[in-house]
Amino acid sequence: MITIGIVDDTREIRDLLIRIFELFDDIEVKFDVDDGDQVMYAIDKLIEPPQVLIMDIDMKRQNGIETTRIVKEKY
Repeated sequence: MITIGIVDDTREIRDLLIRIFELFDDIEVKFDVDDGDQVMYAIDKLIEPPQVLIMDIDMKRQNGIETTRIVKEKY
């Protein structure tokens, strides 16, 4: 099973990605959030972080590049 977290500030994009991944039996979306700050909270709630993060680069509060750097350092 491949686990995924989705981070994008556009709800429609997140919903579309979730619908696509639901077509596959071996993929599980663990969370979808709308900004970089929420990623840490979402990951911390899980026993294991997702194997893959799909990250929007251009988000309002904390951009995806900075968020990815922080996630990579912490996890």
